[in-house]
Amino acid sequence: MEDAVEAANKAVNFDRVGQKEAASYFYLEACRLLELASSAERDESKRTDMLAKAQQYRERAGQIDILNLYIC
Repeated sequence: MEDAVEAANKAVNFDRVGQKEAASYFYLEACRLLELASSAERDESKRTDMLAKAQQYRERAGQIDILNLYIC
């Protein structure tokens, strides 16, 4: 879980400074790590929250990728 938080923090920081390719990578990494951690989580509520956050990160990475298509 700590790795997912670290990846998410990196994603947000890269996103803020306009380094969109790095941000997208770390959003997807945070997503992957949250999904992995959720599979070991026994608390259904926590698992649901983790998967919801993973989905948000996946969507943000997708938004960045779409924006990059228009810029290039």
